[in-house]
Amino acid sequence: MCFKCCQKSYQFSDKQKSYLLAKFRSCQTTGRKLDAEVVAREMRRARGADCQRLFQSSEFLTASQIASYFSRLNAAARQQDLDELDIQASEEETNFTTARDVAATASQIQHPITYDQFDLCWMA
Repeated sequence: MCFKCCQKSYQFSDKQKSYLLAKFRSCQTTGRKLDAEVVAREMRRARGADCQRLFQSSEFLTASQIASYFSRLNAAARQQDLDELDIQASEEETNFTTARDVAATASQIQHPITYDQFDLCWMA
């Protein structure tokens, strides 16, 4: 039986996205990887500032949904890092080319054999 053809797509609400994004960012700052099972359990118990539940039972996400969302966030973060590295490499290449061109023009030899203001190569 094919499960992909039978599954319905589910769009996360803004509240769910912001909760998961906050969890993901705290994970990035602390350097500790979060377990999707733990986040799913915390989501069921999460309460707001007014001590009311943040999510209804219909809004609870499964561990696999959370793991998939974290995976997508991680891939996007890695892509952004690669983009920044590409920009940095491009800038370094431009700087290197400029420095090479300046060094080449500064070190060009006009006439290797001169005496005072006379060009001995031309006189020969």
